[in-house]
Amino acid sequence: MCPGTLEPEAWELALKHARNSDIATDERLLRAGLEAQRDDYGLPLWSTLWDIGFKAVPVSEHEDLRRTISQDSLRLASGPPDVQRLWLARRGYQLAGNTQGELSVDHRLKDQFSASRQVCELRRADWTAAHPYPASTVSEQARANYFRELVTEASRQIRDCPGSSVWRDKLMALSKLSGVPASQIKDAGTGYIAAYHLDGTRLYWPPPEFSVADVYLKTGAGVSDVPELVRQGLMNLSALRLHSDQAIDGGNEEGADLGLRIEAARLLTEAGRQLGNPELARSSVAGLRSANPQNRYLRVALDRLRASFAELDGKKLDALLLYRSARSALTPDDVAGEQEIATAEDRLLRELGGSDTTRALWRASTADKNQPEAEAWVPVTARMSPWKLTDTHGKVWQSEFLKGKKVLINAWATWCIPCQQELPALEELYQKTKDRSDIAVITFDIDEEIGRVAPFTEQKHYSFPVLFAKDYVDTAVGQPRIPENWIVGADGKWLLQHSGFEPDPLWVEKMLKRLEHTSDSN
Repeated sequence: MCPGTLEPEAWELALKHARNSDIATDERLLRAGLEAQRDDYGLPLWSTLWDIGFKAVPVSEHEDLRRTISQDSLRLASGPPDVQRLWLARRGYQLAGNTQGELSVDHRLKDQFSASRQVCELRRADWTAAHPYPASTVSEQARANYFRELVTEASRQIRDCPGSSVWRDKLMALSKLSGVPASQIKDAGTGYIAAYHLDGTRLYWPPPEFSVADVYLKTGAGVSDVPELVRQGLMNLSALRLHSDQAIDGGNEEGADLGLRIEAARLLTEAGRQLGNPELARSSVAGLRSANPQNRYLRVALDRLRASFAELDGKKLDALLLYRSARSALTPDDVAGEQEIATAEDRLLRELGGSDTTRALWRASTADKNQPEAEAWVPVTARMSPWKLTDTHGKVWQSEFLKGKKVLINAWATWCIPCQQELPALEELYQKTKDRSDIAVITFDIDEEIGRVAPFTEQKHYSFPVLFAKDYVDTAVGQPRIPENWIVGADGKWLLQHSGFEPDPLWVEKMLKRLEHTSDSN
């Protein structure tokens, strides 16, 4: 690295290949260059500087670093009025945990740059905070009112700053309402795809064309357009991947590719069903004949696809047995999947001439997954490799220290919405168990930007241990589908894994029961 350079591409390349021992030197070089700069060239590198700063110093020095970042933000905000400078200052204040500074910048942005993309993002966040997504317990009328309000708000935002995210909001909201003209849904789908490709070259899985095709199939708004949307989605994603080093699905390219092919074939199969033309999907399904995924989610998706196509192709017995195979791999909390497969099986049994008695016997033979006490925990055969990690207070933790206790490890990140929903319950569980000698509750944070973590947990008043674990998880575990909960036995053996979160008033009691009743031989 040439000392003093402020070329963003050069710094991106240097940091990507930097050794840990070089990070502190790089941080000092970059800070010196930015502080000597008299214009706004290299301005985005302030954000890079702060991110590497948290990696360059021990956690015990993070508070000092936050004070420095707050001073950097004040310097940026005090310069000539500029939306980019203020937006950077806002991010710096967020990293520093300086709420007053952040609010001050928000007011200036809204007052001086009301038509900017950044202010549109602030207003969108304000609206979302004031209008939380409806819980599953609310009435159908209340849900419909929410989606109507979202359509109105998204339409207003599109007039001010027509980015892909607001187009996606509008499309999603329209798809949840009944009686919407097909022309409105198709206009929103076309707008979303166009805005996505104007936004830049960020990879998105599934591609937006697939998301639009799925809405068209569910609403019947443009079923005949689905084959072309699938073709365009595959073509555009392939082109983007040729010109981007961004990984999808956490770097699991093989799994992502198979998932993409399964989803493409599913969309074509459903289009073929609605149009009465199995030939639309035949070649896509045939191309998956040799696929044998080990991943549970892909296995279920592939079996369901094969079953759907067999039914479309008139091979009803094949379809029935394939649905049964898919059902056997479902996690017990996949209630929607269970119901969809049960409906398909019942339909096929009737069409095959099965009596009420036969259908009852069939249902009984697959009912073992639906026992009231069943939970979506997956046994893990691998042993978790030893770890040594630092928490947000600078304390060093080692897996060896927890031997003799059953341990619940929650993997999460600040940007993960389901994680945010689960963490209050996790805090309650931690308070109930923190003084016990037989159980420990800790969390593995996998944020790339570790400077965001402490301000987040402090603002929420969380006290459970938060260990910086992204590198460990990436290397030893792979890409988790966060939030994930792992139970590790007293002997250090990784016993069980649970992915995802569904709101449940009995979450704490169920999790504690699971911890207490899981044996090391589980």
